[in-house]
Order: sequence, then C-alpha cells, then structure tokens
Amino acid sequence: MDLDSTLLLMGAIWCGAALVSALRVRPWALATLAVVLGVILVTLALWPAMPSVAARLGFALTVVFVLAPPRLAAHSTLLALRQDYRGAKRWLRVASLLHPSEQLRKSRIVLDALDLAHRGQVTRAIEILDSVPVDSGLFVLARATRFRLLAAWQELIDWVERELGATRAARHPELFPHLLRARGEVGDLSGLVGDFERLIGKHRSALTGLDSRLFVHAFVGHVDCVYALLAGPLRAMPGQTQEFWILTAELAAGHENAREGLLALRADATPQQRPAFEYRLRHPLTDPASLTTSERAIVERDREIIDMNLHYARGLRFAGRRPWATRGLIAVNVLVFCVEALSGGSTDEQNLYRLGAVMADNLTLGEAWRTLAATFLHFGWLHLTLNMFGLLLLGPFVERSIGSFRYLGLYLTSGILSMLGAAYFSAADAVVVGASGSIMAITGAQLVLALRGFRRGAPLAKRHLIGLGAAVVLQTIVDVLTPQISQSAHICGFLAGVGLAFLMLTASSAKEARA
Repeated sequence: MDLDSTLLLMGAIWCGAALVSALRVRPWALATLAVVLGVILVTLALWPAMPSVAARLGFALTVVFVLAPPRLAAHSTLLALRQDYRGAKRWLRVASLLHPSEQLRKSRIVLDALDLAHRGQVTRAIEILDSVPVDSGLFVLARATRFRLLAAWQELIDWVERELGATRAARHPELFPHLLRARGEVGDLSGLVGDFERLIGKHRSALTGLDSRLFVHAFVGHVDCVYALLAGPLRAMPGQTQEFWILTAELAAGHENAREGLLALRADATPQQRPAFEYRLRHPLTDPASLTTSERAIVERDREIIDMNLHYARGLRFAGRRPWATRGLIAVNVLVFCVEALSGGSTDEQNLYRLGAVMADNLTLGEAWRTLAATFLHFGWLHLTLNMFGLLLLGPFVERSIGSFRYLGLYLTSGILSMLGAAYFSAADAVVVGASGSIMAITGAQLVLALRGFRRGAPLAKRHLIGLGAAVVLQTIVDVLTPQISQSAHICGFLAGVGLAFLMLTASSAKEARA
C-alpha cells in the first residue's frame, strides 16, 4: 500500500469515527453525513484523472471539514464556561463556516444573549431568547436559558413537565443541566436524583455531564466532590462562580459560615449572577438527609466514579499543567525539518544521511549519535505532519501523567531503541528516519496508564483501552500494507514505551508507598 492509499484509509477511518461520534445528536449527525458524502464525492470525481491529488485532497478535506469543527465547537464551549462569550462566538462562527449544522449556526443566538446578560443587558438578552421560534431546534435551549437568567426555577420545571414531558425532555441533552439545577434550587432533591439517574446515569462512566453532576453534588452537600470537579474538569469556571458552588455545597452540608460567605460574595456579583445569589439567599436548601437510602446510594456511587476517573485522568487537558515538553519536541522537529529543506531537501536520501539518518552500516562504524539524530528527521512534509499530529494528540496525556522530565526521557530513550531495532532488522542500505518510534512508545505508555487505571476501577480507563486497542490494530494493519514504513521501528518503540512506562510508574508507586 503506497502513501496515497494510506491517506485514503486514514481519511475513511476518521470519517467513520466522526459519524459514530455524531450519532448522539441527530442534527449534528445529519450534517456530518452530508460533509462526509461531500468529501467522498470530491475524491471519487478526481480519482480517475488525478488519483494522487484526489487522495491528498480528500485527506485534507477530512481534516478541515470533518475533524476540525467538533474541536472548534468544544473550544467554544470551554470559552463559554469561562464566560468569555465573545471569544466563544468567534470560534463557533468559524466552526459553523466549516460545518453545515443548523444547530451550530443558531447556537450563536444563545451566546449573544449570554454575552448581553453578562454585560448587564438582561432585558435585551431575554428579548433575544424570546425571539427564537417554537419550531426551531434551538427553542428548548433558548427557553431554558431564559428561565436561568431570571432564576425562575419553578417556572422552568413547570414548563418542562407541561410542554415537554419526560420522554421529550430526554431527547434534549442541552436541557439537562438547567433542569437538574432547577430541581435543586426549589428543594426537590428526590426529583433531582431521579432525573439525574434517568438523564445522565447511563453516561456516568465517562467525564460527561459535568455541569449537571456539579449541581447534583452541590445540592446534596458533597463539598469534596464539588472541590474535585472545580479543580479538575471545571477549572475553567470563573473564580466567583466556583466560590458560589463551593459555598452552596457547604450550605447544603450545614456549614455555619456558608451563608455569610454568600453574602460577602454577592457584593461583587455581575448582573447576570445577581438573580442566582438573591434566590439562594431567599430560599433555604433542602436537607440532604431527606433522601432515601436508594437515592443516597445513587449519588454516592457517582461520587466514587468521579473520584476514580479524576484520579486516572490527571493527563487530560483540564489537569492544568501545560505540556511544554510536547510543544518543545514539536518545535524542534519542525525546526530540523526546515534545516532539511534548506540544506538539500527533505526527500533527498544523501542529505538525510548527512544530517544523521540511520543505516545499519552506520552503527557498525561507531556512529551511534545517529540513533538520536534520526528521530528528529522526516522524509517529506507529509511524514512530518502525520507524526506531529500523533505527538500532539497522544503526548500531552502521557506528559501530564508521568511528568515532563520523565516523559522526555521516555521519548528520547524509546526513539533511540526504535532506531537500533530498525537498523538491526532492516536492509543494510535502508535509510530510517522519523519520530514514529517515539510516538509508538507514547502509545505504549498510554496503554500502561490505561491498564493501571482500569485495575483501579476507573470506568474512563476502560473507554481509553478500547480506543487504544483499536489504534494499535489499525497501525499494525497500515504497517503491514505499507512497505515504506519501518515495522521494526514501530514495534521496538512500542515495546520500549511499555517497558519504560511500567518501570517509571512502579518506581513512582514505591516512592509514594515509602512516603
């Protein structure tokens, strides 16, 4: 299988994965299907006359129109969580230009309203939300947001029960956090736990529905769980909002000073936040002791799941530490590639050899330095792009999990070992370059981390294991079908990553045990 066939295979797999991921939200799935069909038609139209152009253009279109929009939309959501609504609107606008989802385009209306409310123009924000047509796919979110801005929690519950009912409400995931918060605000803890189990329960194994879960644990007084969520996946929330929910949890738990804390915090509340403060201070929270044994068991089980997942997920983006080692490695690889291009070309084997490419004969002559230098050389821009994409995708998790310096040690050591393996098993005159061995080592390290998390009971680790297993199988298939790829370098790198990660984690666990 040549390079163009490899690109076609990768594009097809990414399109399929995007469709599976989008099936949870029907409007997004239909739009994604339209984009995927468009990419396929363009590729097929060009294939008879220009197969190479068709393969590379199809791959590029997949990256831009299939992979990019969900990430842009996720970044927009993160900015909205920070209450940077203008920034959220900008990123959502870019995503809507690349993706034909009507839901995506119209979501900017809600961001407009939230931005106005944040700046004190609550009346204007309500007018915008009221202007959303009833038959619009955005109507449910707009109406729920309207009630939230006014802190009209009982009205929200009445509207859901009267106009939607349990079945229709379950079809609108965007409604869940608003409804669950409303249950807690009016003191209906039984309804809160019941709706939580019905709407979120089947998705609890992952870090999903985090805002909904924050509300549940705050209203039942789980202060430690609220702290953990706000220090982890919800750390992007503004400080005042975090304090509000911590104080709410303390108030529900019966802490005497929580009300005074809310009174002090109210003085600095924004116009958007003020109704929530006023409602909280006027309406006492229901004592969590009123929950039945089965209801308490539901919430306690979710607290355990959150604790296990957060302990495992220190490597996720919300962990806080910037992956400076991963970014530095990408920068060095790009810089070396520029040197390649300026000194004779990145596909010229003689130039690559002069810069440090590995050949079996080199190592017998004592040129061991090449085993490190070759890991930063790449054969063409596409080789570099794919490797850097893999590094950017996989590296931060491992770096945050084991620490930047140990991560660098794993990356460089595994790269050297993969080059030694490639030199030993490849033909004597074969030129071997690239960071693929190091990236396969990172994959192996992530597999070790996921296995450890799975043994400790983290449901999120199981999901990662499934994804990693699929990635390893796919990489193996691509390696077998593509003779240009050094299978020995990939295998040696992967095994080195598994071994080094196991040793590092074992040493770390032993150190923690002694402490």
